[in-house]
Amino acid sequence: TKPPEGLELTYPGGTPVNYLPSGWIFSGEPFTLQAAAGDETAGIREIRFVVTGEDGTETVRTHTFTPVQRKGAELSLPLEGSDFKGTVRTEICDWAGNRLVQERNAGVESQKRHETTMAAQLETVTRPSRTVDGVDYYNTDVVFRVNLRDEFSGLREVSYSGGRTLSGGRDYAKEAGSGLEAVPEKELTYEFSQQFTLEAAANHGNAVPVRVSFTDNAGHTESLEERYHI
Repeated sequence: TKPPEGLELTYPGGTPVNYLPSGWIFSGEPFTLQAAAGDETAGIREIRFVVTGEDGTETVRTHTFTPVQRKGAELSLPLEGSDFKGTVRTEICDWAGNRLVQERNAGVESQKRHETTMAAQLETVTRPSRTVDGVDYYNTDVVFRVNLRDEFSGLREVSYSGGRTLSGGRDYAKEAGSGLEAVPEKELTYEFSQQFTLEAAANHGNAVPVRVSFTDNAGHTESLEERYHI
């Protein structure tokens, strides 16, 4: 007989991003993974979720049914606590012994975990030409370095701007795409580090703003701002 057909995975509250290795579902709070499939011949026997954490610990949740043509089941992530990072393998079995399998990566990062696994720094490299009453003044180009890191869910988007001449960023999630049926090609990005130059000739003035922000894949946002007197 034919194996089960039409495995559908939905994830209310989760955000899909097609990173390697198996496509990810991210959230900043617990969410539910919903699976459903049909088998008009033998009928669905069970839906099994095999959850593997970062440490390799495997937990199985099984839902068993009497023969039915179409059935669904749910799995709440994380299984315990407030955070999860790992894989969820969904297995649909019919009464003839056929099996349909799909695996996804999943990440749930709480605000508390975010605060302990992220770092954001804007470091001025150029020394000031003079300092008056605790205020630094520059009569040359200002070089600064931006270091951003999220060690748990990774960086989703980075943006920066400076005075009249600097503007840009990266949208890693957009580059990877949200369609999980495609073959993933992009790795998760955990760190952004880049040096910039604020040109004095084009940015002459007091309190010239430099702004940097990032959002991680779970949706947490951080921002930095510095003002230069050039």
